[in-house]
Amino acid sequence: MKIISLLLLSFFICLGCVEKSESTEGAPLKSRSPSEDDKVIGFADFKMRVPFSWKEIATTSPTRLVEFSLQENKPYKAIGFYLGPNQDMNKEEMVQKNIERWEKQFSELLSKEDISVKPEKITCVRFSGTFILKTFPMDKKGIPAPNYGALAAIVDSPQGPYFFKITAPEEVISRELGNFTNFLNTYTNIMVSGKANVKLPKAPIVRKNANNKENITSDKIVFGNFQLKIPSEWISRKASSQMRLREFYLKQNSSYKVIASFFGNPLKMNAEEAVKQNFDRWRKQFVELKKEEILSLSVSTPKLIYLEGVYLVKPFPMAQEGTPTPNYGMLGAVIPTPEGPYYFKIEAPASILALEKENFVSFLESYQERSDSK
Repeated sequence: MKIISLLLLSFFICLGCVEKSESTEGAPLKSRSPSEDDKVIGFADFKMRVPFSWKEIATTSPTRLVEFSLQENKPYKAIGFYLGPNQDMNKEEMVQKNIERWEKQFSELLSKEDISVKPEKITCVRFSGTFILKTFPMDKKGIPAPNYGALAAIVDSPQGPYFFKITAPEEVISRELGNFTNFLNTYTNIMVSGKANVKLPKAPIVRKNANNKENITSDKIVFGNFQLKIPSEWISRKASSQMRLREFYLKQNSSYKVIASFFGNPLKMNAEEAVKQNFDRWRKQFVELKKEEILSLSVSTPKLIYLEGVYLVKPFPMAQEGTPTPNYGMLGAVIPTPEGPYYFKIEAPASILALEKENFVSFLESYQERSDSK
């Protein structure tokens, strides 16, 4: 009899455990307080502790500094960006411009909430509504996703703002809010004698040699599986933004530059699709397109287009608004590779591009595939 009673008692205890477990399913996660065991990651002049349930993974785009897989809310991620120094804006203007940019990523914004965090250098905002999901960063259309949200933070630094963001269904945002704010609240300044003791995170700029040095000779530069010859009238410089691979300033017109970019190939486009899609994207950057010319080259791989008209000049790359500027043009090239297309582009007054067209063409016609790239 005692044995039967014990068995019944055990059954009801277990049943109570099951009922308790079921009653808490889907409830917000209780974020764990930051611990000394959490991984520390450094960005320029500051560091932060990574939440225990976030796992750092390889970045999927050169525009991203870091990605964390949300282990308790897969397949969503927390992403860190750095896009370069402020574009002649003070902190207040920079913060406002980026909040406006994030708002416009929603076709219907239902709520916007300022999230309080301890560090004064950090601004954190929560958004909810119908979000426009994009298949790749420059996608113009996207797919409306109702009941979606975003947690977005701006960390001010002497090198320019750093951005951290989670975009996911609203229930995931609610569950990750504690982790996100804990992450931001672990912000610690690490300036030593007025200088940062952590190097700026860098995107892969160009292919490197065995000694980890950039493959740039006096007049040649390597990108992926090919190399190009730099015109003597250009000055090669490291990129000023994480979204770019390299910049080439015009000696005669140093306010303008040729920009090299690479974003991978998330849509698995073939060469023809990559060229068409990006030529279409560049056309849409003009308020009024008055002239278009596909320029022929002596080599077959690079594809080059010239566009001219009323161009929308933007104060910084991700700005939603710009200044319509007449008599402006663009030389844009796409070089397809197995790892994805590379882009080379210069935007300037049409009069400057008329003088620079020959250099741009010779730059592309120097294209040479490298036998050691495989």
